[in-house]
Amino acid sequence: LFYAGFAYIKAQEYPIADSMFAIYAEKFPNDIYGHYWRARANSYIDSTSELGLAVPHFQRFIELAEKDTAENRRTLIQAYGYLAAYSANVLKDSEAAVAYFDKILVLDPGNADAQRYKEILQKQLPQKNSGSNSGSKPSAGQYPGPYAGIPAPDLP
Repeated sequence: LFYAGFAYIKAQEYPIADSMFAIYAEKFPNDIYGHYWRARANSYIDSTSELGLAVPHFQRFIELAEKDTAENRRTLIQAYGYLAAYSANVLKDSEAAVAYFDKILVLDPGNADAQRYKEILQKQLPQKNSGSNSGSKPSAGQYPGPYAGIPAPDLP
């Protein structure tokens, strides 16, 4: 199931890949890979993240993967990055986005992109809390960078 799903990812047949990884996640609910790759397939299907199709799958992946952050560091960083971008751009929730960037920085303290986006969002938080609506929400195009889309990682 995994290799078939991954082949469909590589072939850019994302709905079929999603179906394959849905079966995988159902058969192996405590294995991180079904949830992770299902999230990835859905992130390609919903490339603007407007529908949030990948969100529940990344959340389940994180729940499982955080049990071993050393082993899952790279994929956790990608998942946190996706959810940070989703929180900032779609939900307009700067606080949630900052929390995800903080999680990235715990795993990768030198991550310049996470630090930069966190600083941008933190500057908006006081404005939001002071009652001013002016500039309190990020624009959709403000956070491109490595977290807008998730590149396929190399398999071991």
